[in-house]
Formats: sequence, C-alpha cells, structure tokens
Amino acid sequence: MNKTGVIGVIVALIVGVGVAGTVYVVNQSMQSPQASSEETESVTSSPTESETTPESDAQVATTIVFTNDGFEKDSYTVKAGETVKVMNNSDTSVQFSSDDHPTHRENPEINLPTISAGESTTFTPQQKGTFGVHDHIQSQFTTTLEVQ
Repeated sequence: MNKTGVIGVIVALIVGVGVAGTVYVVNQSMQSPQASSEETESVTSSPTESETTPESDAQVATTIVFTNDGFEKDSYTVKAGETVKVMNNSDTSVQFSSDDHPTHRENPEINLPTISAGESTTFTPQQKGTFGVHDHIQSQFTTTLEVQ
C-alpha cells in the first residue's frame, strides 16, 4: 500500500471514531439522569425536546405548584401536547422528575432541570399515561401526572 493509501485509511479511522463517539454522546444525553449515592445531590439534565421557554399563562393548560410542603395537589391531569407550567413557590430548589427515584425512567420527557426558588419552567408532554412524579432533591415529595 502506498503512502496516500495509508493516510486515507488513517483519516477514515479517525472519522469513524468521531462518528461513533458522537452517536454514543447523543444516546447518553437521551437517557434519564443517574443519581449519585447521595440522595440529596441535584442531578441536572440537558433540556429535552419537551421543554420549552417560559410561556405566558394564557398558553399554559395546567400549573403544577411546588411549596415548602411539597406539591399542592396529589395529582394533575393534562392532555398530550398541552403546556404544563411547574412553579416553585418554595424556599429551596426543586427538580421535577418522573419515577422511579433515582433513575427517572418512567417518563424521561417530563424530567426537568433544577428550578430555583420563585422560578418556573414549562414542558409539553406527548406520551400518554399516568406517571408518578417526585422532587429529585427531596424525594418524599410526590404527585401524579396523568397525560390524556
């Protein structure tokens, strides 16, 4: 094999490794966050397609409120494709996460990044079903989200 052929093979290997690495990173980012052994550690996730930027309340179908005592209601119902607002009215941060704790695999599309005290965020669930939800930071605080 001549010098040009060897260089071509090396370039092809480098490109192949780069593509494989990119595919691996994309697949890993689509997985739900894994918690460390310390239950109170906050796990942040990259925004998912279901998350949106804050929207006006006129476009929000349901607001889920988190307080110092946990979620205001035991359950919330929304239609698939409707915007849900999660409002943190507590004194601490909250991380809205699907069950089970700490893997959040029941419905990863509703796993949200940490929401600071007094802040809110929105998401638009697409997957229909009834999903257990909890605060990842204080997992004793739970609610249920039914997406119809």
